[in-house]
Amino acid sequence: MEEDSDEVVEAAEAALETACCSTDPSGISPSHASTASLGGGQWTTPLFHPSDVERVVQRYGQFIEKFQFNQARETIEQYMQSTSRPLAITNEKDVSWAALLSSLASIANCDKNYYLLSFLQPKAFFRKENALKNQYYQISENLVRASPSAVAVSDSSGSNVAQADYLIVQCRQYVLARVKMINIYTTITSLGNDREIVWESIHARGVRIAETLQTSQKHSLFSMVHLLSGEVAVLLLLVSAQIHISNCKMLESLLQLKEIRERFDFWVRDSLCLNSVNKSVLHFFRSTDKLPRNRLISWFVQFYNLLMAKFSLYFTNVLSNFCSVDDLKTIYTIDNGYNFISNATQLVKKTDAVCLAIVMDRENSTDNFYGFGYHRLKDRFTPGALTEPRKGIAALCPVVFRLPSPTEGHKSAQSNDVFEKYHEYINGFVQSNLRQPSKSRYYYDTERDHVSL
Repeated sequence: MEEDSDEVVEAAEAALETACCSTDPSGISPSHASTASLGGGQWTTPLFHPSDVERVVQRYGQFIEKFQFNQARETIEQYMQSTSRPLAITNEKDVSWAALLSSLASIANCDKNYYLLSFLQPKAFFRKENALKNQYYQISENLVRASPSAVAVSDSSGSNVAQADYLIVQCRQYVLARVKMINIYTTITSLGNDREIVWESIHARGVRIAETLQTSQKHSLFSMVHLLSGEVAVLLLLVSAQIHISNCKMLESLLQLKEIRERFDFWVRDSLCLNSVNKSVLHFFRSTDKLPRNRLISWFVQFYNLLMAKFSLYFTNVLSNFCSVDDLKTIYTIDNGYNFISNATQLVKKTDAVCLAIVMDRENSTDNFYGFGYHRLKDRFTPGALTEPRKGIAALCPVVFRLPSPTEGHKSAQSNDVFEKYHEYINGFVQSNLRQPSKSRYYYDTERDHVSL
């Protein structure tokens, strides 16, 4: 599993640090190893001035934060060309600065492909490795070789280490965080089609990445790290909303969906990444005329739309008590790429079913169940009696969604009778069938062969 890949990443980091600490940093370039001039063994004048590099890196990060990867790379390249000389780099400090700048230029190219989701593209049959991950790994290795002592630095303030070495540490953390994010996206896409995704595990992995990025407070790299931190925050909110919706927690889900929208808008503010460009190529997403400029953001939008559709499906019966008829029509007919309510309605029409119901299996839940939606419990200010927890089959297998809706009055009278008749069999049906990791199961009633559950 890809979760094991994170452990492999951490093990590889340790092995790489151990190996590179005993490796001659001249592995970057034979010319970089020469730290003395031809005249008397004195140090040569540095080519790179820290204050200038800081300004260039800061400008670079601002382009990265706006998803302008070509401009970011050109910023680094133009500065390196302006400081280059016919002679080779001979100052020891320049070796670290040159390696850092070269790595940043490579990161711009990698990040551009990262946001195009190139790591999810189908691989050739003779290639099993992930090319983009390998490129990030190579950047990390080059940084370690340039400054072997920097990788052992544990002081997050950077007060006890050279400025270039500290930036190398932060840059390497950024690169390895990208690798771990690739592992998470690969896990979601590989398991989503045929196996259950353990969302809690994915959320925990994202939290660990977020904690690692919190140590990157150097101002010149802040914008670059801020881009990745914002991405991790959006993904964590999406996964958290998925967990709450799966657990049928309406209020928590609603708050998470609202926060996702706000955080997402803040993350992509003042960015042109949502614009599309015309290209006659094979599209990763289902599109016939335009290629998304930023496929990962399009993936986030699809994830959000999917969660909105699931929220509407799970809680439309609850919300119908507080919505107008026009509001319900909007919920039933909205089309953002996913509309499970419309699909359920079409299923009822095609099968001539009297009643369709989605139930939640709560047999292993230990907390009391008061029903979906908001209920008056203790320490509330609203008047009226406190809500009592449900018991029996209503607590073990509560109904999440029903068609026809219970709020439709006389139209649902027949379906209420049918549903109440078969509700007592649902628990046994769930135990014997639905917990099996296989396809959908069906129950046939010989008395009423037109009834579908």
